[in-house]
Amino acid sequence: KWIFPHGGGVIPFLASRVALLGSRTRGFAAGSYDKVTKALASFYYDLTNTIEPPCIAAVKAIAPTSRLLFGTDVPYGDGPRDQPGQFVGLMLDELPRVGFTGGELTAIARGNAEVLFPRLKTAGKNR
Repeated sequence: KWIFPHGGGVIPFLASRVALLGSRTRGFAAGSYDKVTKALASFYYDLTNTIEPPCIAAVKAIAPTSRLLFGTDVPYGDGPRDQPGQFVGLMLDELPRVGFTGGELTAIARGNAEVLFPRLKTAGKNR
């Protein structure tokens, strides 16, 4: 199981290139665009600092919401020293504004991670 950070970065934009070049390269059986996107949909993508509508649209085009995870990059993406948690707060404020339903936000916040890491479900009950 793989988790790609930051909404997969360039992965959503490379899917068609992998399919096209893979179909032309001997010994590289990437196959069709449908096969490539099916494979990409099997990975997980954290949404660290991926709160712009075009970025969200790109990752949603290749992965179902069940494969999206909340990510923070803490301590690296935590904001200036005098404003700890700034980027996390920004993500929490912006994610509801980019087209996710309430149920999808709940899944992204914790539910999808509990499926991927079942021990988190037990840890959440101890709070």
